[in-house]
Amino acid sequence: MVFIPNARITITRGTFLSADDDEADSRMPIAIDIAASLVERTTTVASPETGRSVDVEYVEALVKSNIDVKKGDRVQDQRTGLVYTVDGRTQSAILGVGDIRLKMRLLEA
Repeated sequence: MVFIPNARITITRGTFLSADDDEADSRMPIAIDIAASLVERTTTVASPETGRSVDVEYVEALVKSNIDVKKGDRVQDQRTGLVYTVDGRTQSAILGVGDIRLKMRLLEA
């Protein structure tokens, strides 16, 4: 699938120990200025507690197949400053290697 980029992103990975010996997310980028297509999506799921339908919002991103991105990485939209965590990563193609599809949720604004 060919996508039209609508954003530039930075990908960060890993953690470090803060001065208080607390584990914190690393801000060290592993990739910067990556072209991506970001699209807000909504899916409906059944709540296990109540059985009622609940709408869950997430962001789907498409990036080129050669980008090093894994589940658990953090993605920052360079234009808005919003930071997302990668909850899922898929890649498929009929012929050749397809683009990478990421399912992400907002971490911080």
